[in-house]
Amino acid sequence: MPIKTLSHFISRLKTRHAHVLQNGNQETTDLSAQSLAYIDALLRHCLLRPELQSLPLQVTVIGPTQSGKSTVVNLLMGTQAAEAHSLAGFTRHAQGFTKEPITESLYSEINQLLLNWTCLPLEQLNKQRLDCYALTQIDTTAIFSDQPCVIWDTPDFDSVSSREYRSAVPQLCAISDLVILVVSKEKYADQTVWQTLDMIAPINRPLVICINKTSPDAAEILTSSVKNKLKKAHITYESIVTLPYTETDELLWSDASQNLRKKAYEALPSAPQISSPALLKNKLQGDWERWLTPIRQEVEAEKTWQNEVKQATANTLDIYNRDYLKNPQHSDTLQKAIIRLLTLLEIPGIASTLAIARQVVTWPGRKIVSLWQEQRQSKLPDNTADHEETVINEAVQHTLRTLQNNLMEAISGTDQNAQWHRALIQQLQQETPALINRSGDAIKNHQAAFEPEIDAAAERLYLYLQDHPVALNSLRATRITTDAAAVVFTIKSGGINAYDLAVAPAILSFTSFLTESAVGGYMRTVEKELKQKQLASVKQHVLDQLLKPELSALTMNMSCEGLYQFSAEELQKAEQAMENLTQ
Repeated sequence: MPIKTLSHFISRLKTRHAHVLQNGNQETTDLSAQSLAYIDALLRHCLLRPELQSLPLQVTVIGPTQSGKSTVVNLLMGTQAAEAHSLAGFTRHAQGFTKEPITESLYSEINQLLLNWTCLPLEQLNKQRLDCYALTQIDTTAIFSDQPCVIWDTPDFDSVSSREYRSAVPQLCAISDLVILVVSKEKYADQTVWQTLDMIAPINRPLVICINKTSPDAAEILTSSVKNKLKKAHITYESIVTLPYTETDELLWSDASQNLRKKAYEALPSAPQISSPALLKNKLQGDWERWLTPIRQEVEAEKTWQNEVKQATANTLDIYNRDYLKNPQHSDTLQKAIIRLLTLLEIPGIASTLAIARQVVTWPGRKIVSLWQEQRQSKLPDNTADHEETVINEAVQHTLRTLQNNLMEAISGTDQNAQWHRALIQQLQQETPALINRSGDAIKNHQAAFEPEIDAAAERLYLYLQDHPVALNSLRATRITTDAAAVVFTIKSGGINAYDLAVAPAILSFTSFLTESAVGGYMRTVEKELKQKQLASVKQHVLDQLLKPELSALTMNMSCEGLYQFSAEELQKAEQAMENLTQ
């Protein structure tokens, strides 16, 4: 349902805008806040009002400070209901008056329309709580209409202090079946008056304008001036009435008062006014771009960040591939497969030499490789760095520095989303140490997961040699047997680690022989496939499972202060709902 989708979107936008309000131009953002409060209440009214069958008609009296709103409320009620005061900004809470019994049902239905407001007795309203209203039953037989109704006295919308409570006015206008604007001859041309009229006019609710505190000779001139301004602004209205500047008691039964009551009676509709989808769309379109421009900018910044993360993590993989897998000085992976191959082959000379090693250090000859596996869990005292781990760590840190530099450039430039980028860079800096630590765990996960691939490569080489007995017999040469003694020496010395074992003379000699022999082509194929799988493993465990999702999620975890924080999906749904509103 488009209206429901838009109501949810606008309600959240209004909440987020309240946080952004402190970071922008006060006048511009404040106008947006009033308009958002109005459309939020209007959409809620469209959704709920058809179901509130017992709710009386709503009449709202609005106007600038000291225009005489409370006096007009009393004239409509036919008695002293609202407290009029000469002090500017005296009325800070919405106050509803009705001659109808105030039941729990009435409270409940009004509370549904005035969401997040609290109803208190009139005497309990105070300046410390502005999100409250009062609803009072008045004993009167002289109310202007015989239809059940609630007449609302409202705070002003133009004083400096009204910024704390002025959102009550647009919300009450949104639920009203009749709006009465009260202005004085000093205030009728004020900018805030016409801004308020521009805000509510597109919905075409019945509007009566009351020019208060006028002298007889000025009434006609003021009326003509207001009419001209209304015509130029394309604002429709029911009537314009004037009231003289006099005491309320004298005014109550005057001809001017009777004229006001008559015009209000004629303007009050017989049924609740529920805005059509066409009018709603027209109203929304008037403010849509102004509301959504900063949201679109944030969504675009989010999209740019995700693309930068994607590119940066791809570069991380390129660095690993270039500096480790394609670096001829780092052939660790193939050497580890060769070490496993040695444990599978029963080569005369090597086998007997390894048997001596077994007696000395009590390690199973076929499990020499377990030494390398154990050192993955616990480094030896010399703490020799693992080449692969070093390269990946350096690549990850390079990626984090690159992303941070990109954000710094966005902040120092003319980017309108500087606030968004500041929040993101702060989150990135905060998360970087933990990211680097977790990348170490991810590397270990990759290496542990990759072990079976190295074993499988050794098995393939072993099976291939079995199918090529000439190459296998060549491995039994004296040169290979002699060099194998170096492995035994290294084991006995207790200083072996993964790197030492991989570059031991016997292993290098063995590898060189394999490369230069008839099985060299096959071995290079095995090495190529092994490195492709190794690259895929790093991508999976380090990038796809850690770096990319963690960096992508930074925007969800960063501070929301001064930001709207809508997703692209939320924006798309709202814009689609706008399109579907009249379909």
